Amino acid sequence: MQEGGAEELLRVAEAIPLDKLANDYEQLSSQVMPVNALIKDSARAEQTPQQRIREWWREVRDPMKSAEENFDQIYLSLLCRRRGVRIVSGLWRYHEVNGRWPDNLDEIKTLVPEQALIDPHTEQPFVYRKEAGGQFVLYSKGPNGRDDNGLRGGKADDYRIWPRRYRPAESKDLSEE
Repeated sequence: MQEGGAEELLRVAEAIPLDKLANDYEQLSSQVMPVNALIKDSARAEQTPQQRIREWWREVRDPMKSAEENFDQIYLSLLCRRRGVRIVSGLWRYHEVNGRWPDNLDEIKTLVPEQALIDPHTEQPFVYRKEAGGQFVLYSKGPNGRDDNGLRGGKADDYRIWPRRYRPAESKDLSEE
């Protein structure tokens, strides 16, 4: 958080309506996917046979790039961010009162909506840990459901919420001490 405007940022985060923390993917995708199929069919009708073959081959090589997968991942990433903002605001409120970061997310259950603590990718709690230097890290395990230590890239696909940038040289897990 930044100096000066932190209280205002916390109030904005805490004002996120509870319905915006719910996972409405099934309902939304049932509305979006038929429209997406129409758009795709319309675009395909204007393609040359060579362009259709190229697109088919692209989908065969990388099925994760299909519109449905992209929509799913974009939706879940945004939901992670919304829920993460609520968790971070709860962590900061806890820190204001106690002068320290909580040892685990259970300690902020009274400060945030219960569903905000659940990673929409895994339906399990977000990963939270305190780090050396008096900070903490918070992230989703991402689509693969595996804890990649908050990293992204290659086979690692964790979705980092706090801090946004990962600095391995500055980061050390306190549980190793």
